Amino acid sequence: MPVYKRKWKDKKTGKVRFGSYYFKFDVDGVIYKETVKTARTKKQAEEAERQAIQAVHEGAYGFKGKKQLFSAFVHEVYLPHVEQHNRDFYHYQVHAKVLCDYFSGRTLGQISPLAVESFKRTYLKTETRLKTQRKPRTVNSLLTTLSGILTLAVRHKFIRENPCSKVKRLEAEEYPYRRLSSDEEERLLIGAEADSYWVKPMIRLALWTGFRQRELIALQESAIDFPRNRVFVVNPKWKRDKRKTEGNPMGREVRELLLELCQEARTAGRQCLFAQKNGQMLARHMVDGAFRRACRSAEMTGFRFHDLRHEYGSRLGDADVNLKKIARLMGHSTTRQTEQYVHPEESGLLAATEIASRKPTTGRTTIVPERMREAG
Repeated sequence: MPVYKRKWKDKKTGKVRFGSYYFKFDVDGVIYKETVKTARTKKQAEEAERQAIQAVHEGAYGFKGKKQLFSAFVHEVYLPHVEQHNRDFYHYQVHAKVLCDYFSGRTLGQISPLAVESFKRTYLKTETRLKTQRKPRTVNSLLTTLSGILTLAVRHKFIRENPCSKVKRLEAEEYPYRRLSSDEEERLLIGAEADSYWVKPMIRLALWTGFRQRELIALQESAIDFPRNRVFVVNPKWKRDKRKTEGNPMGREVRELLLELCQEARTAGRQCLFAQKNGQMLARHMVDGAFRRACRSAEMTGFRFHDLRHEYGSRLGDADVNLKKIARLMGHSTTRQTEQYVHPEESGLLAATEIASRKPTTGRTTIVPERMREAG
């Protein structure tokens, strides 16, 4: 089996240089050749060639992607894979529907970098359900999902490479997370009182626990251990979330609110603490709609339900809570994730700047917490 190593002559030095290994073989008059970029030895390149020849005889090399429809692969392979490994299944279902509608009738082999570029431009020009301009962040999020689908197709040898790797993402501004002032919080809770019974307590619980929307929707009395003063997450985004197995401690306000909600759920015969009048579980669009109405009533703009989770992390940060403790309470595996949820208040930044500009009265810098100065 012939395996070669690419070589060329350096024009500057005149020396012969070698590149990656590649193989080239013929089966029934069809020539197959491929660069093995990961091979470091000739033996590794020969093993890659042997696997390629085997794939040709099995009808898998270069042909599976030409026969497999994109939509069929998404529903038969990708979505079951996501459901098994990721709890945020709703998000992927929505994206999968958009992508399957656009690439309807196309095979995996027909999705080229040019086709992905066309999707990027076309979808950016479409309007949202609210008749507003589509945002680049939304398009980039869909491209990320599409790249995940095609990466899985590469892993299963339906296609040889992911065409999304050659497509540049749109330039998108960072989402301007805004803090919730005490006055806005009061107006928001007043506006929520005019809606369904569950809107106001759900907002309060989101601010006091940092639970995600999906976690609040799935919250049940069985997930609350009042004797041990622990509340557990029923439906976390990540399977290894310690809040599911170890729970979070309840503060006094959280405990009183959950006691009240559990009593109401038992009286109404509901399984979930937040549910529709007929007892059925809430849908996410219901929560989003109710929250938008509460924001309009409070004359607030640019604030989402998920921003309540950001506000929770930011308030803990303003109180000088250790970043590892914040990560544990929010269900993050690393503090790098938590840093995205902690947004310092403007007054806190100004106070820090003023401290830095002061002249130290002793040889020791004054930029230390008050408790450390008192202890030392």
